[in-house]
Amino acid sequence: MAEESIIREEKGSYFFFNEDEMDVQNIIKNQTLVLDDRYDTFDKEFFRPLVNLSQKVQFGQNDFKVGYAVEGKEIFRNGDFEITILLTDNTSLNQKAIEVNKKEIIVAVNEWFNKDETLKKEFDWYCRTNKYFLNNSSGGTGDRSRTNDNFRVRNKQLKDKIVNRIKSNFLETRFVSQNRIIESNDINGTAPADRFANVIEEHLKGIYKNHHLSVGYARNQQELKKSVADQQILMDVLEPAEQMVNDYISLHNNQITVYDLIDHFNKEPFGWRFEALLDVLIRLEKKKKREFKYKGQERYDRVNFINKAISTAERTSCEVVSSEEIDQETLDNVIAAYKNIFNEDLPGNQIQSDQNKLFDALKDSVSRKEQNYSDLESHYKNFA
Repeated sequence: MAEESIIREEKGSYFFFNEDEMDVQNIIKNQTLVLDDRYDTFDKEFFRPLVNLSQKVQFGQNDFKVGYAVEGKEIFRNGDFEITILLTDNTSLNQKAIEVNKKEIIVAVNEWFNKDETLKKEFDWYCRTNKYFLNNSSGGTGDRSRTNDNFRVRNKQLKDKIVNRIKSNFLETRFVSQNRIIESNDINGTAPADRFANVIEEHLKGIYKNHHLSVGYARNQQELKKSVADQQILMDVLEPAEQMVNDYISLHNNQITVYDLIDHFNKEPFGWRFEALLDVLIRLEKKKKREFKYKGQERYDRVNFINKAISTAERTSCEVVSSEEIDQETLDNVIAAYKNIFNEDLPGNQIQSDQNKLFDALKDSVSRKEQNYSDLESHYKNFA
């Protein structure tokens, strides 16, 4: 390999190394590499810039954390799904597909990297040269400084050569997704970043197969607050996301905390944002399928409930419970009893047939009367 010889090529002409260049050449050749040196270099210098991989990827309405490793070298931890690059592993891809977790993507770079002896040697030399410069960061003086500058230029040229080889070979790369091998010709795109993004997209579609049901619900707190304040009367029919959440609450004796709901619907096969889940709860409450409870307080106001539920610390105190259906005769009797006691009608429209509005009107009116009587008591008690 030219990088390890005593001859250099410049613009089509060949030159023997001088004494200092030969000295540096031997120092580079004798650099000791551990596996992490190779894994770090392949990740930082080649793969990650080539595919534009970051610690989060957007899918649908949510952002998902990426767990990422080059073989045994963990780079991004605690991901919602995992990506593993195989570089020199010689295990068959069929075996890997059986062994790995369903949520893990395997990138089988090893299938072409291990076969390309020239690429392997060039990559090894590039790693050794990088390590030499890492251990000699001062750059030296005089002849050594000029020699080092020449080796930096050559290593940059070698890097460009390796990048082009990887780009070309990436078109042949196979993947494992959801324990299935994906052949290279089944992936759309020609640029490595496009192909890799398409693999991730299809992978997440399979893992979070019910994620699309959250489309149309709140994506952030601004949209959530707009939804909770909206006074539009909704049809009683439940949308698929609402039916799923309602069924899950029923499964838990019709009483469950917001903490548990968010925890469940954040995972596969949902991957919903917590704002979307709270928006679903708002719809269920507006459609009179569920009621809110906060620290034991029944029929808790939806605006205040959502303001509490936004806070992680409050979610275990926020519960979603059954909505009790009260017959019309009972509602009429409540209205008549109020008029008989206070000699006035309850304020508000549409309270005759809406148990929630009737409850709110009754609670508000009685609270105001209680405050008035309390003020009178404070004023006149000294005259008794």
